[in-house]
Amino acid sequence: MNCAESIELLSDYHAGELDDGKETGVSTHLEKCPPCSVVYTELTVIVETASMLRSDDKINYPDEYVLWRRISLTKTAV
Repeated sequence: MNCAESIELLSDYHAGELDDGKETGVSTHLEKCPPCSVVYTELTVIVETASMLRSDDKINYPDEYVLWRRISLTKTAV
């Protein structure tokens, strides 16, 4: 399996949705190809971060952020 084929299948690979042959092909390729392995690691981080953000009912911003946001909105309104 080459890089283009592996990259195309990474999302399904991460989700566990590939048949055994394709899963083995991607897994073997990732073991031998550092650039594709980096892409897979980055995909994993993105998916995990999105999952955490989705699970939070409310994002708690630091007070300083809220203050500067209000100042910015006030300046825009004037």
